[in-house]
Amino acid sequence: MRHEFPNEWFRFIQPSDQTATSQIMQLELKQERFPFQLRGKAITINDVILFLKLKNGFNYDESVSPLLLSLGIDNTTTDNTTPAMTFKITSSPVKELPFARLSGDSSIIGSGIDTPWKLEVKENDLRGNPTTTSWWQTVTIDSVDHKRLNPKAIEDIWVICDYSAR
Repeated sequence: MRHEFPNEWFRFIQPSDQTATSQIMQLELKQERFPFQLRGKAITINDVILFLKLKNGFNYDESVSPLLLSLGIDNTTTDNTTPAMTFKITSSPVKELPFARLSGDSSIIGSGIDTPWKLEVKENDLRGNPTTTSWWQTVTIDSVDHKRLNPKAIEDIWVICDYSAR
């Protein structure tokens, strides 16, 4: 996502509201992001897998502090709370990359690409105490500690979509 959505990525990893209780990335998948042969066809999302790519020297230990992240339809007019997914490394299809798969009850599964998505990491879901090799960190703003993703640790988050077109 870092290269496909650079502005959104920067706002996600370095939020302007330092006191916010979550980090949010809004994504718009458009026809241009899919193969040219599919232009004009209805695209339906069947499955989504996310991978967390850490920079060298940083560790991910799901037993100590797993990443919980939610991904759903971005509907700002209602409280569209999407259950958080836990990134796991033990059963990852890509060696040493933590991953998460959307559950079948996600608002994205079965949807088209005409609705924006929202990826969110909530401060309260970042558990434990970070170390110098952690993928998340504690920052102090106005004498209040906030938990954030560590921009020095996270290289990228890959979103892999299985889709169909008609």
